[in-house]
Amino acid sequence: MITNVDRKLDTLLTYTAPRHSCLFCEIDNDDNHRSSNCPTFTDAIARSLRLRDLNKCITCLAPAHGPCQQKCRTCGGQHHAILCTERARTGLPQKRHRSD
Repeated sequence: MITNVDRKLDTLLTYTAPRHSCLFCEIDNDDNHRSSNCPTFTDAIARSLRLRDLNKCITCLAPAHGPCQQKCRTCGGQHHAILCTERARTGLPQKRHRSD
């Protein structure tokens, strides 16, 4: 017999289970991949265009807002590190991002 506590525990575990979400795919992330490993939006240009379509800031990846003061941690540019072309050019390994 399932008790109310069992249902609440099941609900809690469902909502707190670790899931990876892809910022670029948003809804269609059936394989549960991270943004940095997106099989659809694989390069900085495709990712930047997708963020524009989603009306998101290319610097902090949040919904579009006023001027953003953050900078790329790879090159110091005015974009998020996941969009950095310097990383691809120099062959630097991908770092994990909290937004992934």
